[in-house]
Amino acid sequence: MSYEIYRGFFWGGAVGTVLFGIMAIVLFFVFRIPETVGILSGRTAGKAIELIRRRQAGEGNERMPAGDYTPLEVPASDGTAILPACGEADGTVLLQDIQESEETTMLPNG
Repeated sequence: MSYEIYRGFFWGGAVGTVLFGIMAIVLFFVFRIPETVGILSGRTAGKAIELIRRRQAGEGNERMPAGDYTPLEVPASDGTAILPACGEADGTVLLQDIQESEETTMLPNG
């Protein structure tokens, strides 16, 4: 083999190395490898716990004040039922009576 053939192998290998290196970097982010490493190492959970602690301490986003809720509409079988805002109800609010519409049927084995 001559020097020219070895030089062709060298440059072909160099180009292949660069292409595979670029492809490895792209796939590193496409497959979200940094997120996976964070999950497996526990770093992501630690950051989430710290965020929850800061929010509870009032350093993060503002917390919703207690009792500042609007009524919710809950679908019922006969239309909709509206839950009262916090502090307006006296005791338990019954949304609807529970009625069994179908009986349970046991299936045979086999």
